[in-house]
Formats: sequence, C-alpha cells, structure tokens
Amino acid sequence: MIKTYLTRPLYQLLAGSLVLCCLFLGAPAWSQSDWSEGLTDRQRFRVFPHVDSGLRALEQNRFDKARSEFERAASMVPDNPVIALYLAQSYADAGEVRQAMNVLDQQLQRTPDVEMLVDARDVYAQRLTEDLLAQAAALRAAPAKLREFVLAHRPEVMSPYIESVWLSLLADASTPNNDLLSSYGVEFAQNEGLKRELRLFMLVRGGAIELATQLIAQWPEKALESYGEVESLTFQLLAQDQPDLAIQMLTRALPWVKASSSDRQALVDRVVLAQARSTDQGALQAYLQRQSAAIKSASDEREWLELASAAYGNALGPLVAHEVVYQENRQLFVSQLLQRLEAGVPLPTGVSWPALLTRLGRAASTALIESLSYRLTQIDQHELAWQILMSRYPFEDLDPAVQTELMQRIAFLAQRNAQLLTRADRALLSVPLGSVELRALQAQTLALVSDCAGIVRVLGDWSPAYGAQQWSMLGNCYEQNQQSGLAQYAFEQAVKREPSAPNRRALAYIAFQNKDDAVALEQWQSVVQANGMNRQDWLAAVATAVAANDMKLAGQWLRGYEQIGGQRNARYWALKARWLSGSDKAQAIEAMQNSLALEPSAEHYVELAKWQGEVGQARQAIESLQAAIVLDPDNGAAQAQLGFALYSADDLQDARIHLVSALALRPNDVQVTQQLAYVDQKLGYNADAKYYIEQSVDHLLRYPTQELTDQQQETLFALRRMNEDLSRRWTLSFDALMGTGSSVSVQSPDPLDNFRSYSQLELDYRLGPQGINNGKTVSAYARVFGGSGNQNSVLPIYAPTLGVGLRVKPFSDQVIYFAVERQIPLDHGTSAPANTMLRASASFLNVGQYSDDWHPVGPGWPTQNLYLDAAYYLSDKAWSLIADYRYGYHHKTAMGQTIQPYARVVTQKISNESTVDIRVGAGVRWNLWANESRYSAYSSRYYIGFEVQGALQTYQSDRVTALLTMGARW
Repeated sequence: MIKTYLTRPLYQLLAGSLVLCCLFLGAPAWSQSDWSEGLTDRQRFRVFPHVDSGLRALEQNRFDKARSEFERAASMVPDNPVIALYLAQSYADAGEVRQAMNVLDQQLQRTPDVEMLVDARDVYAQRLTEDLLAQAAALRAAPAKLREFVLAHRPEVMSPYIESVWLSLLADASTPNNDLLSSYGVEFAQNEGLKRELRLFMLVRGGAIELATQLIAQWPEKALESYGEVESLTFQLLAQDQPDLAIQMLTRALPWVKASSSDRQALVDRVVLAQARSTDQGALQAYLQRQSAAIKSASDEREWLELASAAYGNALGPLVAHEVVYQENRQLFVSQLLQRLEAGVPLPTGVSWPALLTRLGRAASTALIESLSYRLTQIDQHELAWQILMSRYPFEDLDPAVQTELMQRIAFLAQRNAQLLTRADRALLSVPLGSVELRALQAQTLALVSDCAGIVRVLGDWSPAYGAQQWSMLGNCYEQNQQSGLAQYAFEQAVKREPSAPNRRALAYIAFQNKDDAVALEQWQSVVQANGMNRQDWLAAVATAVAANDMKLAGQWLRGYEQIGGQRNARYWALKARWLSGSDKAQAIEAMQNSLALEPSAEHYVELAKWQGEVGQARQAIESLQAAIVLDPDNGAAQAQLGFALYSADDLQDARIHLVSALALRPNDVQVTQQLAYVDQKLGYNADAKYYIEQSVDHLLRYPTQELTDQQQETLFALRRMNEDLSRRWTLSFDALMGTGSSVSVQSPDPLDNFRSYSQLELDYRLGPQGINNGKTVSAYARVFGGSGNQNSVLPIYAPTLGVGLRVKPFSDQVIYFAVERQIPLDHGTSAPANTMLRASASFLNVGQYSDDWHPVGPGWPTQNLYLDAAYYLSDKAWSLIADYRYGYHHKTAMGQTIQPYARVVTQKISNESTVDIRVGAGVRWNLWANESRYSAYSSRYYIGFEVQGALQTYQSDRVTALLTMGARW
C-alpha cells in the first residue's frame, strides 16, 4: 500500500513535468522550473491534480478552467512561485495581461527577489506596453480618442525606446491647449531632447507659434551646442515652412563654437536658406549687429557676409556700410552686391560703385574690376559697369592685354549706350594712351558721341600704324571742323590703307569741296568701276566732272544716272545745265529753267542770270537775279550780281541799293566795294564814293604792291585817280613854248595867234557843292598869258593878258569843254584891246590804254589823242579851228617817269587866213608824275620836251620850226 501511494504521486509529478516541458517549449527559462520543489509529499499529492488539470486546460485554451485549477493549487501552496507563474500565464494567455501582472506582483510580495517572477513580470509588462502602444497607435487617426486613451493608460517604460514611442503618442494626442507632453516626466534622460522636439513640433502643428518661440527661447544652452540636434531641428522647421523659428534656433545656437568648419558652413547655408524664406530679418540682423565687432578671422567675416547678405535682403545700406577687412572676402562681397543688382536693387543713396571700389582698395581690384564689369555687362547693368570701368581708367597699372580688353569693354558699352559718356569721361578718353591699339579704341569710343575734338587729340599724332578706320574718323572730324585740307589728307591715308568704295567716296567728296577736281575725279572713276555708286553719288560725280571741265565724263555719268532710273530732279537739271553751258547756252538756260521750275534756288537763278547776260538777255538776267533775291534776300552774290547788272543797264539808284545790301552781307567783297565807288561817283555822291574808294584801296593794299596782279594794280591806280579827281577843287597849271619860228600849238592861249613863244599860268576852281558831278564840272578860272609879241621874241614875256572865264564840262563820259572868257590886256595899249572869247574843245581817243596818264603796269604804254578846238571872238568876230592827232609811246625810266617819243599831225584854220595850216611834227618829252598818297594818284605832273614841226601847207613864213615845250600841273 505504501509503495503504491508513493509511486503514483511521483508518476503524476513526472507526467506533469513532462506536460509543462511540452507546454513551455520555447518559453522563457522560468517556465522550465519545478513547481514541486520545496513541497512535502502531502502537498505534492494534494496539489498535483490541480496543476495537472490546469496545464491540460491551458493546452486546450480553456483559460477559465486553467485559471480555477491554478488558483486552487496556489491557495494550497501560496508561497510556490511556479504555480503563481502558471496562474499568471492563464490570465495572460486569455489576454488579461494586467491581471497576470497583478498575480505576479502579489506573489512577489510573498516571495520577493525571485528572479523568475521578476523576469516573467517584465515579459508581461513588455507585452502590456506593446499592447498599449499598438492600441494607441491605432487611434492616431482620431486624436481625441487617442488623447482619451493615453490619459487612461500609461505603460511601464522599461527602455528609452519604449519611452520615445510613448512620447511620440503623447505628442500626437496633444494640442497647444491640452499639452500632455509638458506634464509627462521623462524617465530616461536621453529622451529629454526628444520631448522638447516633439513638443516644439506639436506647437507648430497646432499653430501656437508664439508658444513655440517661447519654447525655443527656453531651449537648454547645452542642447544647442549639438550640431546634430540643431541641424535636424532646423531642417524639420524649414520643411514645415517655419523659417522664422529655424532662424531663432540657429541664431540661439550661434556661433557653433564646437562645430567643425564644414558643419559651420552647413549651418551658415541653413541660415541663408531660412532667411531667404523668412519675412522677418529682425533676429538675424540683431545678431549681426552684435557679432560685427567680434570678427577675428577671414572665416568669421565670410560667415558674417553670408549671413548679412541673407539678413538684409534688398536693404543694401548695412551691407555696403561694412568695411571688408580680409582680402579674400572682397570677391564674395562684390558677388553679394551683384546678386542684388541682378534683382534690380539699386545702391543706397549717396553710394556709387566707384566710391565703393575705392574702399575695397585699388591694389586688390584688378581682377575685381575685370570680373565685375564683365558680370554687370552681362546682366545689362551698363551704367554701373561703365562707372566701375571709368573709376580705374586708363588702367595703367594693368597688364597691356587686360588694359586692351577693358578698353574694348568701354567701347562696347559706349556703343550700346552713348549717353554713358559724360563730359568728364570724354575729357579722360581724349587724353592719348600709349599704344596705337588703345588710341584706336579711344577714338572708336569718342566717335559714338561725335566728339571730334577728342578724336583729333587722340589720333592727332598721325601714326603710320593707324588703320583705315582711324584715318577715316580723322577725316570726318577734320571735315566737320571745316579743316578741309587736313580732312583730304586723312581720307587719302584711309584710301591708301584700304582703297574701298566708301573710303574713295569720302575722299571724292572732300576733294571736290577743296576744288581738287583731279583727285575727286580719280576717286569717282574708281568708285564707278567698283559699282559702288548710289544715285546721290552719280550726281556728285557729275558735279565733279563739270567742275573739272571734263564734259565727256560728265556726259557719261549723267547717262549712268539716267540708266539707273535716277530721278530728274532739280539737281539733275542744274548739273545738266552746267554740262551744256559750254556747248549750248540756249539749252543750258532751258535746263536750268527746268531745275528752277522744280525747286527754285537763289544760287541757280544767279547762275542762270550769268548765262542770260552772256547771250544778251540783259533784262531776263535782271529778272532772274531779282527772283534769286526774293528767295534769299541774304544772298550776297545775287545782290552783288543784280547791282552789277543794273549798273550796266544805267539803273544806278537801284544798282546802289543792291550793292549796299551785298556789301552788308559780304563786307570783304572788294568788287562790290569798288563798284559802289563807281556807282556813287556816277550818282554824284562824292563823299560816299571816296569812302568806298578808300575801302577798296585798303583791301588791295593788304598785300605788298609788288604782289598785286596787273589787273589789281591797274584797278588800284584807277581808284586813286578817281579819288584824286573827286577831291580836287583847285588846279594850277603852267605851259610854255619857245621855238625857232612860229608854230601851231593846241596849248596856245590865243588860237588866233601863231606864237614863236608863249607862256601861261592858270588857276581853275571847280564850282558847285561837290566840285565834280559824275565827271561833269563847272569851273571858274583866271589866267595870265603872254608870248613872243610883235617882236617875235623867243622869250614869252610880251603882250601879257588876263583871261577870266567860266568853263563847263557838260558830259560825264566825253572830254568836251565849253568856255567863255573875258580877255583883258595888261600892257595898256601895246596889245590887242579887250575881247570876249567863246571856246569849245574836246579830246578823243586819249582814254584807257592810250591815255597819257600814268600806267602802273608794264614797261610803258602807247598813247594817242585827237584834240579838237574851236574859238570865237565876239569883238572882232574872228574864229579859229584846230585839229591835232598825236601818237606816241611812254617808256618808263623810273617810278612816275617816262620818256615819250611821239609824232603828230596838226591842222589849223583861222578866220583871217584863207590857207589851212597843215603841219607834221615829231618830238620827245620827259614826263614826271608826283605827289601820290595812299588813296590818291599823282596830283602833279611835269614835262619838258623838244619837238620839230614841218609845214606841209601854211600861210606862215616859217615852214620848219624847232620847239622847246614845258608844262606843269598841280
């Protein structure tokens, strides 16, 4: 019996152990423990059935049955930890993990420090936590339910990970107004940062930005020293479009003293990115104001510049105000400014790029100038690029290649916008640089603003190395400055280097202007051959050919113009008229009239008038000139030509009007001044005539007399003679003759007598307010004369007579005098009684080149004179007729002196002789002219001569006579 009793429980114990092993296969280590350890046999016997039954029920998932069996077993052996574990498992397998943990907690109170109980409880706690977390995670889509759940349940936090998950769930369940995270006490220190992070983003998510700002302000300083935490948080803030919070955290973390250089640069970039998205620069600007004084290295300054660029946005003032300290940061500084310029942000008022670059330092600005001006040019900031370039012009300290490149950039900018060139810039650019290439670029730039003074200054050295373009620019400027001679030289140099049609054309035009018709003609021929002619060129070429009197080419080029369909406009007809003028004046006049019908022109009317005058159409010429003046009252040439034409038509008053107008327009026109002298002389305006004579003389005497042309010298003498004649009132003359026998003399004081000798002294005074009026005079005279007398003496001292008379010259253009004279004997009875003589005398053929007056040109001149004299005495009714023709030659021996050989034929008929006295004579005289002034010709003349007369027919006893003659006039 005893053996059986003992054996069965042992069997049951072994069987139960086997079942438990099977049930807990793969279970925790405590499931392999022996539940019967430490029990008495009785206790084992009593408990075994319940344990066995409970284990079977667990196997069959009959958790209530298992629970009741294990509870009976536990009540029998309450200190048995294994049975407590079975009971806990029955709860756990049924899903009641919390009750399972309660069973284990109660058991641990009875049997504390049982490792298997602690391990089991941890497992169930872990399972409970996982269940709670899973349940909570399932409610994330319903924040209100999640919040209710987490408030009702709190898991046991057994690891940082579990706590981190729970913190995440609390964050999902929280709102700014119901902040579950703030009241949660973190059990693991490493989750403190996570709690702050989750709380920050919960506030952001809930829109509580102010609370988030406060939270960041309370962020632990030590936490901000972590590059990883700051980097992660700011990244997330930017991802959630919270740049202001990111900047707040970044600036709180500055200056990241524990970060590596690469980490610092990454955070700087993060600040820049955040600031670019932010609308509030305050936080970063405040930091920069504090930090600017703490810059101690190039990296510090670089970070400051990058942050300042982000902080100040379009406000360039604070950034520009920064004085760049470290050389390597200058390029960054300029790049930052350029970024704003590209966005259209102007420099602050009072700040200019040149001034800014000066601050940056000239020594370091070579590359800066080049790159900056290039970038500004690329973004069409031409004005700024120009200012920067001109701030360093002329780049003398740079490499020649760079200097040339920058000069090319200046030329490019000026070409794009010539208004960039200020007066000061033009003055700088007009100072010649050291090389031909640079000076060529200077000139190219100045040409864009037509600064010819600068171009001439730059290229004025006339370097042979200049190309055709530079010489062409010089030519254009010389032409603009009316330096046509220099312009022609410059264009000739351009053609020499590049004989292109444009260069030849320019030379042709300027050569034509200079009246260098040969050169102009040559160039036009080349341009015609090169097919480089336009319609304007054809007509210009025709004008050149006409001016060069090459009418053959003129005709060819007129036909060329016609062949290209050139318009038959006014210029065409005018040129055709000039072409025809040499061969057919009538057609030339018709062509010019065609031109005037299309386009009235004062110049062409003047030209037409000239041709009309040449074909005898005097009235039409005057009408053409009048039409010219209607078109252009200020046309001095037309006024002058009309004055000349009216003068020729004897319309002196109108001629004077137009000549005065012409002189006002052309005060240096000598011909007009001279013509006015002649007009006023004819009109009797002697004072005005003398004024114009003096003006004309002054014009002619601007050059030495020996440099005057023959025509000018003759004109000068004629003007002086006219002035002397107009100025004369008194004339004193003396004549005398002494011969071997009686003779006939045109100077005889008494035409009725034939003297062997005579002498007379006469004083003549011109009457009237002017003395002479257009060559007409009235004069009173008195003379005393005597002769050989009855004694037939060789000395002319006998029968002295006083003659007092009135002499009239009534014609302007004919030397004809009429006189009435009372002759009174002075010897009281020895002479003929008193008588009254009427006398007419005339001189013909003694004008112009045959005049006896001085001729300023040539070694001498021929002279002739036909003198006619008729006298009648009232008392004895006697009369006398004399005709004297003389021909001779004045041979100059010195200035104002001539030897004059001559021959003559004299005939006389007197009333008391039936025979006509006809004589021939030959003689020689020495003539002296004296008393010349600046404005007057010789006012005195002296002569002495010797003559032999032979009578062909005579009533006198002496047939051959030798005569000594002399005379003077003052």
